[in-house]
Amino acid sequence: MNLLKPLRYLKGIGEKREQLFNAKGIYTPQDLLFYFPRSFKDYSVVKKIKDAEQEEALCLVTIKTKPSLSYHNKGRSLVKFKICDESDEAQVFFFNMPFISKKIIKGEKIYIFGKAKKQDNIFTFSNPTIETDAEIIKNNPYVPVYPNIFGISQRMIIKVIKTALYDIKDNEDYLKEEFKSEFNLPDIYNAHKSIHFPDTMDKCSLAKKRFSLEELLVFLCMLDDQVDIKKATNVKLKINQIQEKAFFDSMGFTLTSAQKNVISEIKMDHSSGKVMNRLIQGDVGCGKTIVAFYAMYLNFLNGYQSVMMAPTEVLAKQHFNHAKLFFENFGARAALITGSDRKSQRQQTLEALKNGEVHIIFGTHALIYGDIEYKNLNLAITDEQHRFGVSQRAKISYNGNLNMLVMSATPIPRTLALVIYSNMDVSIIDRMPKGRIPIKTHVVNETKRKDMYYYIKSHIKKGRQAYVVCPLIEGEEDQKSVINISKELIDDFGFERCEIIHGKMKQEEKTRVMTDFNSGKIDILVATTVIEVGVNVPNATVMVVEDAHMFGMSTLHQLRGRVGRADIQSYCFLVSESKNERLNVLENETDGFIIAEMDLNQRGPGQFLGFKQHGISDFYMSNMIKDMSLLNEAKEIFDRMKNGEFVNELNMAKKSAIKKYENILKDIALN
Repeated sequence: MNLLKPLRYLKGIGEKREQLFNAKGIYTPQDLLFYFPRSFKDYSVVKKIKDAEQEEALCLVTIKTKPSLSYHNKGRSLVKFKICDESDEAQVFFFNMPFISKKIIKGEKIYIFGKAKKQDNIFTFSNPTIETDAEIIKNNPYVPVYPNIFGISQRMIIKVIKTALYDIKDNEDYLKEEFKSEFNLPDIYNAHKSIHFPDTMDKCSLAKKRFSLEELLVFLCMLDDQVDIKKATNVKLKINQIQEKAFFDSMGFTLTSAQKNVISEIKMDHSSGKVMNRLIQGDVGCGKTIVAFYAMYLNFLNGYQSVMMAPTEVLAKQHFNHAKLFFENFGARAALITGSDRKSQRQQTLEALKNGEVHIIFGTHALIYGDIEYKNLNLAITDEQHRFGVSQRAKISYNGNLNMLVMSATPIPRTLALVIYSNMDVSIIDRMPKGRIPIKTHVVNETKRKDMYYYIKSHIKKGRQAYVVCPLIEGEEDQKSVINISKELIDDFGFERCEIIHGKMKQEEKTRVMTDFNSGKIDILVATTVIEVGVNVPNATVMVVEDAHMFGMSTLHQLRGRVGRADIQSYCFLVSESKNERLNVLENETDGFIIAEMDLNQRGPGQFLGFKQHGISDFYMSNMIKDMSLLNEAKEIFDRMKNGEFVNELNMAKKSAIKKYENILKDIALN
């Protein structure tokens, strides 16, 4: 059977149904077979009514009363009747399903599947599944439940998938017997049958393993660079002790041992004659930027240019302002390119960059678009790499011999990083600069708001500053928006030197506000998450996050990292009326790696890999955090494929990668 033919050739699918399936992204029988169930109704064990209280269960019951049908509220129907078994009786309700009343006959036995709720000592079932045919129950121990498709019933989805499944029974399996035997995988027909209609859940698990492995192999093929960057060559850079001492003396502080280790690794990369391709992970405020400046300094001394790309203009300008003063001492000229530059200003910078008059360039996404030319670019750095899509990161590394340094304050578990970034060397800065005091975090509700404001006022009287972050720019009167909160702080609590910043403001105004906040002219900065990454104002000692339950854990940790950047005790207040486990974790946990791992478990791997920004969905079958052992197994298989084993399977995975990601594969590069 041709699994790629249009759906309308399947029995039971006409033009209208085909359009409804197409709207869900299902165009072929193959797409149908990969439309996996989200759960199963367990018909393998029949339970009593009283045992259905804890979880959904199948019960064999007798209909105790004749069903009644009534209509309420704009014609909405209600069918209700009583059922019983030897353990208890229950009331059954069906809402907006009037036809059910014709199926229910007093005194008959039926199967009912659902969860019983007990209130006032009475069990109730709401809109359960009912079945009158015992043979159907016997022959379908696990009934699939699929993600909803508008206009298509669950029964119809099951019917057409069974049709597609029957048609592939005689199709040849593309995996060799040797491969399936070694890794205990079912053949393609039984894998599809067991993922949709399993006889046992063990068979379903084996089917899931097959499809998960295939998916991960496709993923690893997608990451496999066309040119092995570890074999690419580059010039050897040199630095003497006098030059190195000048750099360290100019900093005004002592590096941590972790920073020194990473700098040593960067020196080895640059002196090896191989291309550097290194990921630096480190928690918020650990000092990644000064390590990046060292790499830039090393390239400048050897006559080469460097570029650093940041996700926001606020962060790009902050890096530029620090670097401008820092590198001028060594005769290096730094410049900035952003999307809000005037045309004449941008043209002057581009000309200076092309002629080699600019040695170090900072910017945002504007660095990867347009007609930028470098004289002798040798190092590209991306800061906060998780904020860029894979395509954007790829464009900055267009030169296969370009040294790459990737920085991330959103830690990835090391074992995962070694697999995902298999073509990169991974460095970790796991110590904070000397003198940093851990931030005290408190979850507070509205009853504590006045106390919190008075506490902020006490800090401001000592000459300190504060951030207040809101989820909205503006909103209804009772919503915690930038506009509403700033008005409350000024009008109700007398904070005179309070200003706002958000993404919709003109860049000139954002720059003015950040400059005034940096210089201490503003006491309280009310903002959106535009200040989430990189903003460094050591005098700020209080961070307030309004409606904190609306933010992810990593975002909250990043926001908290805007304070505590000096040897002064700092505080973070997470304001929320919602009892939230994530907020309780943040109240007691400061380790970014632990927080990131918990966050990744919740939101999945697609976002931190940058796929969300580029249209690649999360994985259907595998969770790369929970299925770490499977990912390691896939990596082992992939390495064996590249070494000549299982050539057939490698070709299959590559074809699948090209087919699935043909429009964007050329742009993929996790560096």
